[in-house]
Amino acid sequence: DYLQLIHPDYREMMEKMTKQALKGNTQDLPSPLRFKALRKNGEEIWVENTPSVVNYRGKIAILGSIKDVTEVVQLEEKVKNLGSFYREIGRAVNWSKNLSEFSRRILEALRGVIDYDMGSLWIYYPQQELLINSARIGYPEDLEKKIVKEQRVKEGEIKVEVYCVLTKKAIHIKDMKKHEFTEYMRKLCQEYDLFQMYALPLIAKEELEGVLEIMVKSDKILSKGDRKFLDGVTEEVAGGLRKIKVEGELQELVRKDSLTGLYNYRHFCQKIEEQKSRKKRYGEIYSLLYIDVDGFKSINDTYGHQEGDKVLQKLAKILQDYLRKADSAYRYGGEEFVILLPYTSKEQAQGVAERIREKVYHSFYPHYRITVSIGVVDSREGDKDIVGRADEAMYRAKRKGKNRVEVS
Repeated sequence: DYLQLIHPDYREMMEKMTKQALKGNTQDLPSPLRFKALRKNGEEIWVENTPSVVNYRGKIAILGSIKDVTEVVQLEEKVKNLGSFYREIGRAVNWSKNLSEFSRRILEALRGVIDYDMGSLWIYYPQQELLINSARIGYPEDLEKKIVKEQRVKEGEIKVEVYCVLTKKAIHIKDMKKHEFTEYMRKLCQEYDLFQMYALPLIAKEELEGVLEIMVKSDKILSKGDRKFLDGVTEEVAGGLRKIKVEGELQELVRKDSLTGLYNYRHFCQKIEEQKSRKKRYGEIYSLLYIDVDGFKSINDTYGHQEGDKVLQKLAKILQDYLRKADSAYRYGGEEFVILLPYTSKEQAQGVAERIREKVYHSFYPHYRITVSIGVVDSREGDKDIVGRADEAMYRAKRKGKNRVEVS
């Protein structure tokens, strides 16, 4: 039975589709079809099938070829995780009041990608030759009291964090109970069953900003894929640390974003609450556009952050050009923007979004290859989580090929 080769989670679906196809009804069937299958040894793989319905000796039959797309799915998942994490970094930079809050947000965001037990982020202060633990998650309360919160960076010091600072290299410790760099915490490793650690220097523009540590217990490992993902995001995390260090405490942020001249996230929170109150009191409809810049990271990587800043400034000018007097635009985080459109349905807002999308495309192509994906929602379906719905609509636009407007 071919169904035995299909993963249990997909058997019922595949059986229904097969019966539908054999009846000659293929109009609504996806093509190609992607699902999980099982090898003879029980290994799970992703496969893709492009079936055709044929007439064989007077009977309807299904003819198709199966292709293993496991690596493609894994790559897609990695790209999705990277995109989501970069967005979280942008949000953390713009939302965090201080380094400790930023560090905690980063550790929590990483937990959404990597299944780890304990994580720490250390901030490096070169003038004092000092490492200060900025945040940690996953630590039991009794362990919190035992760990060191500050470390002096000295040549010859045999500790993981100090090694990362002095060498500016990452280190993967495969067994914390045996490695010389974790000898100083051997009892803690035994007591809390700490097994593997991956520690990385956080470097931005050749300057060391801190050290990130991820640990797992003996029932897990830090895979090569996990370590590659961490290697790929450290520069962005370091850049976030650097920005907050330079700007200092974010408590004194004014209403407008200093780079783009648009209103900032904090002012948006105030205005959206005011808009919700007006809807509740007067029944006023409003719409929200959630905008994300496609391909922005490649601009920073190729041309540098200064050129990236110019792109954001130019984009902000485009947004402002399409606003009515009652409308307002905000820099929501990193390369994300929102536009608040009072007295506007999502059908009307879609027209605004399409004009913005088209203007951005013609303004940046072909030199920069910058586009925007835009999610559109209005308050008629409720506004309790209107920002989240707009964000989801924007992400659907990205999945469908970017440079799109998606209405929810």
